[in-house]
Amino acid sequence: MRSLRTYLLVVGVLLGASCGGAGPIGVAPTADPFAGQYIVNGGGGALDNVKAFTDAFGKMHPSITWQGLADIGSDAGVNLAVSGETDLGYISRDLKDPEKGKVVSLAIGASGTAVAVAASNPVKSLTKDQVA
Repeated sequence: MRSLRTYLLVVGVLLGASCGGAGPIGVAPTADPFAGQYIVNGGGGALDNVKAFTDAFGKMHPSITWQGLADIGSDAGVNLAVSGETDLGYISRDLKDPEKGKVVSLAIGASGTAVAVAASNPVKSLTKDQVA
């Protein structure tokens, strides 16, 4: 039941984002199929994007409440989603091979990472492979 609700939530988010969340004028409101409480936890690198997502979706569906939104790490986010202890697990990395097939990953944002050195540093050029 929980995985079906989570799937419907993700589909609803995508539909709502693509349609602007508008409904027909003059139609009596119906019960929100996404109403309920959802637990969301995962890796901190994605936390800002996930908070923006939950805030925006919560405005479109005020009958939803979110719990969690804690930085527990990407591994824990995936493991809790697999076990069903959290409805949505968020990660700030690609899925590891053993995780593939256990969960479905949907990119909602990206963050950049850079290496900065002092101007006085004699190293003037590095390749991505040298830094990795």
